[in-house]
Amino acid sequence: LAMVPENVLSNRQLMLKACQKDRSALRRVGPTLSHDKDFLEEVIDVDIEALGFLPHHSQRRFPELLMDNMKQFFDCSQTDTLEFLDTVAEDVRTMPRFVEAYFKSGGVFRNNYFPGEMSDDEQIFLWVAEYCRKWHWSTAFEHISDRLRSNSDFILKAIELNPFVYWCASKEIKND
Repeated sequence: LAMVPENVLSNRQLMLKACQKDRSALRRVGPTLSHDKDFLEEVIDVDIEALGFLPHHSQRRFPELLMDNMKQFFDCSQTDTLEFLDTVAEDVRTMPRFVEAYFKSGGVFRNNYFPGEMSDDEQIFLWVAEYCRKWHWSTAFEHISDRLRSNSDFILKAIELNPFVYWCASKEIKND
């Protein structure tokens, strides 16, 4: 699609077919279509994995497309939650609504994707405790702050949501 004329890249029917054949074509749709929420929703409805190819400028304009479809994407996709974060614009990734939707959809916390102060955010790690997918538990609390890891009230709340959190607690709390 690199040499395709603008009139083709902006043709709704042609680009819808192109995106159905190759979801990465979504990154190259013309400006008219990349700013057309209905078109983007239609592409995502046909192929949820196209969500990982949503252009950054479309993510910024319609962040709700990511937030509203993330759980379904994680449930259906072969893409890991961290691979998905690689496709999300950094400024969108730190929007409070995105952060909540991501963790409530089963996303994993990693310092290199989120600002460091988030590793000390009780609410984020309560969401991680409640919604994290079981195959991520070995690393789910890897980047939690020492303060939270040693906070017995927080750890008890998190253990109520998911008993596995016990293994992430500080030695002092485990010994109590």
